[in-house]
Formats: sequence, C-alpha cells, structure tokens
Amino acid sequence: MNQLSPIFIASPVRRSGTTLLQRLLCSSSDTVIYGEPAANDLNLLTNISMTKHMMYDNYINNWDNNFEKVLSGEVNDWIADLMPPIQGYQQIFDEALLSHLRYLESEAHKKDRSIWGIKMAEWPPALLRALQSKLPASRLIYLVRQLEDCVRSAKRAGMLNNLQEINQFCHIWQQHIHFMQSQYPNQRVLWMSFEALVQNPERCLQQIAQFSGAGSIQSEVMQHRINTFKSDLQGDPSGQGYMKPVELTEEEKEVLAKYKLDVQIA
Repeated sequence: MNQLSPIFIASPVRRSGTTLLQRLLCSSSDTVIYGEPAANDLNLLTNISMTKHMMYDNYINNWDNNFEKVLSGEVNDWIADLMPPIQGYQQIFDEALLSHLRYLESEAHKKDRSIWGIKMAEWPPALLRALQSKLPASRLIYLVRQLEDCVRSAKRAGMLNNLQEINQFCHIWQQHIHFMQSQYPNQRVLWMSFEALVQNPERCLQQIAQFSGAGSIQSEVMQHRINTFKSDLQGDPSGQGYMKPVELTEEEKEVLAKYKLDVQIA
C-alpha cells in the first residue's frame, strides 16, 4: 500500500463543512474526492482487517501447528477450529482493503484526476490513524468548525431532536478533537478552520492547494451555499439546496457551554 496517496478529508462531527471542501477540491481539473458511501465501505474493510489481526495474532503458533499436524495425519483431536496458515489468511483482509483503494485510484486516473481522496464528516479518528499507518503517503485535511454552528446546522437538518442528542453530538465533537490533538501523528495532517476558510479563502485555498497538490481550485465555489440536496427543500429561494441554521434555546446553549475546547489552528 506504500504507493497509494489518497487525501482524506474529515471533521470532528457532521455539518462542519467537509462537503464544501470536497466541492472545492473537485473543482480542480486534476482532483476528485469521493464521498461518504466509499468512506463507509473503506471503514468497514479497515475494521475487519484490524479485528482479524487482533483476533488471530495470539493464536498463530497454535493454529499453524495444528494445521501441520492434520496434514501429517494426526486427525484424532478436536479440530473444529482448523485454520490455514494464519499470516497468509490475515493478508486476505489487507488485500480486500488494498483492492478497494486501488479501484478508487484507478477510476480517478482514468479521468485524468491524478490527485484523489475520500471525505467523511465525523470520521472516527482511530480508524483514520489505522488507515494512515497503512498508507504512509496519504494526507489528511482536518476541518474544524465552531461547535455552536455545527449544532445549529445539524438541528436544522433534523439530526438533533432533543437535549440528549445534542449532548451526545457535543461529546463526540470534544472526544474526536481531543484524540486528534493528543494521540494523532501530525506530520501528514493539515488542520483547517472552517471560519478561516470562509473569512480568508484566498490564504486557506493556497494552503490546501500546497498541501494536497491540487491545481487551480475554483474559489467561486465558495459563493454557492449548499448544505443539502436540492430535492430536500421545497420552495428554496436560492435554488441551490441551502438550509439556514436555526437558533438554539437557552437550554441547548447550556449544554454547549460544557464543551468548550481550546482548538488552536494556525
């Protein structure tokens, strides 16, 4: 997997602006960023690979010995868990993950998109770390938006319907940022502030282009405010698919007040 070099786009929670970043990068003639169905499949394969390695690592010698015994004729034992050589068996799951990534890369290259990647809001940081450990040439753009704005947008989209759901959403935001700050290797991560991207797009797009290698990102994409499918909105005056975030109640603001983090993004 050493030669694969995808760009991952992630954020602590949903409604953080990852689709805007995806759209910006896809506006470059040499770049394509796949969406969340591909990311979910990638996570499934990564989870399976990680789980199988953890499950079988402690039994390699026993199972390999049992396999050799059976082949030599020793079959009068309880062999219900007979397995082929474990190291090769584990590689099957790594190959499934590799095949998925290679397909994504090949389809991008067929369309002359030499730079490619995958985006997912609320991508579990542990899975990202596991992926990047297998892909040393990969890069990650981590987009962080102010928590209150994420909650307001998620509430408008019908993702948060009560205080318990808001509290869980905020907890995930805090937990993911803490993991990224304290445990994630930063060498291949570009931290990006959503607010900075909106307020100073020229500087931020230059950083993104330099980090990703994407050329000629179209800054006019920023003028189109889109945060849902057009078909989700009836009578949308903009015609673009934009849901204006709602205001929060005092109770909801009290929940948010418990989750203040000092997120330092240059």
